[in-house]
Amino acid sequence: MLTLRRAGIRQSNIENMFSTIQGMVHKVRTAFGDSTQMYSADNPEYQVPFQGTCQGNVAAPSIWSIVCSTIFEILNSENFGSNLEYVLSKKSYSVCGFAYVDDCDLFQVGHDVEMVFERLQAMLSMWDNLMEVTGAAIAPDKCWWYLVDFTWNQGRWKYSDDGDQFNLTVRDKHGTDQTLKYLQSHEAREMLGVFLAPNGQQEDQKVYMKNKSTEWGQYIKEGALRNYEAWNALTTTILKSLEYPLAATTFTATELRGILAPALKAGLHASGFGHSFPRAIIYGPYSAQGLGMHNLYHSQSIRHIKDMVDQTWRHTPSEKYLTLTLEALKLEVGIEGHLFQLKTKITWVNSPNQWILHTLEFCQKYEINFKEPGNVLTKK
Repeated sequence: MLTLRRAGIRQSNIENMFSTIQGMVHKVRTAFGDSTQMYSADNPEYQVPFQGTCQGNVAAPSIWSIVCSTIFEILNSENFGSNLEYVLSKKSYSVCGFAYVDDCDLFQVGHDVEMVFERLQAMLSMWDNLMEVTGAAIAPDKCWWYLVDFTWNQGRWKYSDDGDQFNLTVRDKHGTDQTLKYLQSHEAREMLGVFLAPNGQQEDQKVYMKNKSTEWGQYIKEGALRNYEAWNALTTTILKSLEYPLAATTFTATELRGILAPALKAGLHASGFGHSFPRAIIYGPYSAQGLGMHNLYHSQSIRHIKDMVDQTWRHTPSEKYLTLTLEALKLEVGIEGHLFQLKTKITWVNSPNQWILHTLEFCQKYEINFKEPGNVLTKK
């Protein structure tokens, strides 16, 4: 209620909403019907009114965003933000972390690991205290952390993991301090449906997607769908599931063919096509008498291009991260002008598995040119 008032919502509107929620009779709805048992504020077992915005409330996502934003603003006011520098335009961007629904990432940048750890522990403790005000608590079993440093050798760097010497702690819902699990930079964990690791390795994500494709193929083989139903299932279910994480991946065309192969083989057979049906027809557009199926490799790179263009004109937080990375890469590459107007193949960059370089290779292959955000290197 306090954060909504801070955002300018009228007191009467807030009271009407929460008094209605707290007076509701709650049941559990399943595919088999509603539960016979229920709970409500009239039950003497409950000593305080129900808390929260209630599932199904269309205002709930916006309210949670306002709460999270308030917490981030407090952290920033306490100087917990990390200043990220634009190396060419000489601007800076201060950020503590980012959140999406109940998924939150906090991070701290510094000159030495001891300082980074101390600041991260202090920021996490304050986040914990602020969340307690909202009635929430951190679930330590669903949390993990990284402490990544860089070791240089003859002008080249590699990741080094320096968190083994530290214990990052947080309180659970009972108020007991718990030690969070420390992971090394090559260990990926699922975040919002995508397995990500600080060093950019994608093997865990590839295995996850391949297993999903194989499982779907088995279901289709054992099912009894008609031809057009199988085709619709192929293009609107498993293909969309495999497309979802592509905004964050840099798989090669060969890797994506291997991921899709089990589902495509089973889906083509169930749709009445042979396993070796020409891929040019399968992926061809309707206008050229193709079947209009999306090519995962093309979908991946097109999504990258779309994000660079869309996030820029929308001026979203993602645009700032993209611009920071682009300017750093332009400085490392050392070539004048916009990257995505270059004809030269860039092979001398030290950073592995670069999202931007992967997209640049795709654009050069298909002669796609545009001006990416951020300043460029110019001759003096």
